[in-house]
Amino acid sequence: MNERIDEPVAWMTINAYGDEDDIWYENPEGKLLKGWTYKPLYTTPQQRKPLTVQEIAEFVGTNEYGAEQLKWFRFGEAAHGIKEKNT
Repeated sequence: MNERIDEPVAWMTINAYGDEDDIWYENPEGKLLKGWTYKPLYTTPQQRKPLTVQEIAEFVGTNEYGAEQLKWFRFGEAAHGIKEKNT
């Protein structure tokens, strides 16, 4: 197998109701019924980019404890900045 690790090995089709439906071994782009989508499948987990400060703040602010969590997040963010400056 000479596949690149970062290339999908298959694609999962998702029907119009959001249910996973079938596995395709060729990219189904442009070949699916209206309302259907797909997601790539990999042999190894894909590297995720770290969340930005803004993304974390938006997520934290979406629940009932958001203000309290956001306060502690900002505290941790400030403490991390101080640590980086001192090392």
